[in-house]
Amino acid sequence: MACMLSCRDGAEMLTSDKAPAVTLAIGREKMSRLLLSNIDPDTSDQEIQAFLEKYGFPPFDSLEHEEGDGTHPAVLLTFESLDPAVLGKLQQRIDHMYWKKRQLSASILHDRFA
Repeated sequence: MACMLSCRDGAEMLTSDKAPAVTLAIGREKMSRLLLSNIDPDTSDQEIQAFLEKYGFPPFDSLEHEEGDGTHPAVLLTFESLDPAVLGKLQQRIDHMYWKKRQLSASILHDRFA
């Protein structure tokens, strides 16, 4: 028998005596964004995707190269259906990692609305 339980954060949990609890994000936006900076300027989008997949990331939905002064090239990655809490766990795997002779910085971008 399955039943719905409401959680403090507005999510609902589907529980069953035969299956583990599954959290459903009902009425919440699940988009997540990751800023990956200090990448090698010659790195292709395909290399970034392969690197992230190697460390367990799902495919990103969009990639935007961020302009700057050129000393720390960056890309903004958007994951349309990835929960920010999950992205936080994945981000820890690559933050401050050395790749292509550069120390990467991985930061999760949060939208703040009043």
